[in-house]
Amino acid sequence: MKQILELFIFIPLFIFNQDKFTPDTSVNTVSLMNAESFEKKFSRYKLPNYQDGDHPPKLEFINADNTQKFTVFHCYGSGKNEICTFRIEYRKKSDSIPFFGVKIIDKNFKTGKAIQLGITLEDFKKKIGTKNFKAEIKNGETKVTIEIDDFKENSFLQSYNMPTYLAEYYFKNGILIIFEFGFPTP
Repeated sequence: MKQILELFIFIPLFIFNQDKFTPDTSVNTVSLMNAESFEKKFSRYKLPNYQDGDHPPKLEFINADNTQKFTVFHCYGSGKNEICTFRIEYRKKSDSIPFFGVKIIDKNFKTGKAIQLGITLEDFKKKIGTKNFKAEIKNGETKVTIEIDDFKENSFLQSYNMPTYLAEYYFKNGILIIFEFGFPTP
């Protein structure tokens, strides 16, 4: 009986200590591979036909005070407005809005896990939800990489039918200055 009791005490500890990482999949209510969320968010704006542009096709959204840029990359072979990768970075106020760019009313760009430009590396580690990442320090900048590529074993990748999820976060002096995440395309 004592062994059974010990087993019931051990099992919950074992389960709760597992790293059940759920990747970030949205920015300001726009979700990866979800055209409906993209269209709902940006329906009020006249969007250029970005799919005829660069390769991979991309569209840039500039925040209200011209300090941040949210770039969305369209997936090859997917439906209209199905976005496979997001990138968020600072921009100079003097930068012009590109041809495939749209100024929007959002003040900033925040992910579903509340990751946004300007947070500290320590806050990032608390919010990201995993300790399984690679950190590389070079020239005073820290690059944090999270990669999931075990399609056969990973239900998240299977649900999107994508072979790899990649997230990269760049910190300068401990502050997040650029990040990109999603499903990389060749």
